[in-house]
Amino acid sequence: LCAQMLSHQPGAQLCRAGTACDLVISLRSMIPYVELLYIVLDADEKLWTLSERAKVKESGLGQIAFSVVPCSAGFLPYPSVSVYSCKSIGVEGVDIVPGIQLLSFLRTGGKQIRVLSASHSCSETVESKKGLKHKLGKLFD
Repeated sequence: LCAQMLSHQPGAQLCRAGTACDLVISLRSMIPYVELLYIVLDADEKLWTLSERAKVKESGLGQIAFSVVPCSAGFLPYPSVSVYSCKSIGVEGVDIVPGIQLLSFLRTGGKQIRVLSASHSCSETVESKKGLKHKLGKLFD
């Protein structure tokens, strides 16, 4: 399996602190048969807020998206990704639990994503510009 984290918007690997950012994991299985996979994200709680930690993928090919919120600005390491096989339990096979961890290669291991500082609302920007204009006016009076 190959898993790679990508920003949801092509070419833009930017997120904003305090705002949800969609990270997409691209999977490519090297085995010829279809297998249920259990994908798990893990990250430092000081850097990332994960609303979803795990999802089930019905095949080893394609993409699966997670919504994450960066807690601070700067260059943050990508959350780590683990891939497990799935076991169905119960009468109907409806309940799914993670099985053994599968060997996978994470292309973004050791890489970072640039996170911009939190955006200010338009009203704050207008007020700060008025205040700055007033201060500059006093300076030249």
